[in-house]
Amino acid sequence: MSPGARRPKPRSSQAFHRSRTPRWRLLLLLVAVASALLPLSRCLGERGERRPPVVPLVLILRSPEGRVLEGARVRFYPKSSPRRLAHETRTDASGKAVLPVEKADGDFYALIRAPDGTIAQSLVYGRDPAPMNLTLLPPSPLRGSVTDREGRPLPGALVHLRSGGFELPVLDTTLSRRDGSFVFSHVSALYEVLNLTARKDGFAEERLVWYRRNDDPPRLALAKQRLLRFRLLDEDGHPIEGIEGLVTAGGKGKARSDARGRISFAGLPLTKTCFVRFFHPTLTYRAPPGRKPGGKTRRVVFHRPRTLRARLLDAGGRPLRGYKVFHRHGPRAPVVTKTDRRGRFTLGDLPPGPIELRCLGPSGATGRALVRIPKDGDLNGVDLTMEP
Repeated sequence: MSPGARRPKPRSSQAFHRSRTPRWRLLLLLVAVASALLPLSRCLGERGERRPPVVPLVLILRSPEGRVLEGARVRFYPKSSPRRLAHETRTDASGKAVLPVEKADGDFYALIRAPDGTIAQSLVYGRDPAPMNLTLLPPSPLRGSVTDREGRPLPGALVHLRSGGFELPVLDTTLSRRDGSFVFSHVSALYEVLNLTARKDGFAEERLVWYRRNDDPPRLALAKQRLLRFRLLDEDGHPIEGIEGLVTAGGKGKARSDARGRISFAGLPLTKTCFVRFFHPTLTYRAPPGRKPGGKTRRVVFHRPRTLRARLLDAGGRPLRGYKVFHRHGPRAPVVTKTDRRGRFTLGDLPPGPIELRCLGPSGATGRALVRIPKDGDLNGVDLTMEP
């Protein structure tokens, strides 16, 4: 190198100086962009969180000729709780029915009965300051019948009429006549789809969705019912009171045991097999098999829960890793656990006696394992072979 020449900087120092400046510039640019966007994001956030204020809901009723309808009875039911009446009022001289602001948070079903008896229903949306106008079409009578499954007429059946779903408020109610017929004379022609429910002692409830375009009148055929009865006892044979039971398949029903441990479920179809679960906070029981309503009372004995600690093996004696093992007994069924790398597992909430465990492998393989739980306590350290 000549005496007057400059010494070049080391390569590492050059690389450092080339990369340092763009990084600082990039950082400054990001700070500037963030500062510019922050007020905008706050504005957008405030707009996104802001909801329209709660306002009184106004419904205006008119006849097909355009005249306002004064004196119509209007009942408001919250959409979130359609069986609860929130407010009842009547339309004024201008045809208005008003739900006060202190009750008007949310959407509401409005059930209407005009002065001439015409009945209708409408959904009124909350937080909308504009009045809702509804033209009430004249009645179009609905005639139908209630029979048993053999076609014989059932007089005195209670028939409910709804529109839009079976969980919505009831529009009107009537009883079937001696020949099983019924009529809703005042339902407005506004609705093309109606929901009908029929009930009668000794029969299961029947539901029907009916379309006006059908030529045939609605017929609700009720199935006979019998009670599904159980008696709940502890290990010493004493009745257990206050235990809730629930029909989980084959029908719908809920009941609670009395002081003698008796519990029964009504309203179940005679022809369907029903399964029931009982809810005790600490005890377990052997799940009763499915059964049809009627017949003798079945005893269900509650036990202190037992625990099984075992190892799951295949037919060759090799441990099965990662298998789900479960049973369907007790109030918390299904009770599920998983085998470790040595095939070991712990499973609780078991009643004494023979138990069939179901097994499900990581790849979808299924099987079962049989075990007998002793009456005097838990079962530990046993090997179980999974069978197909």
